[in-house]
Amino acid sequence: MIKIKSIIEITGVLARAELKPEFEKMSLRELRKDILNHVPEFEYNIQGVVGRQNKVRIKKVVVTEE
Repeated sequence: MIKIKSIIEITGVLARAELKPEFEKMSLRELRKDILNHVPEFEYNIQGVVGRQNKVRIKKVVVTEE
């Protein structure tokens, strides 16, 4: 059996002013926690792109502000 593992990095950039009002005042830790709560639907959407026969797991989410 051949196993192929691909590591994909998806980076999104938003200004705080572009966020919904309830997210604007959240700390980075709170934003990360909220994103992690939505991981299953993100994984499902990515799986739709790469194929249902492939397993998709989001292992780490990094939220930073510059």
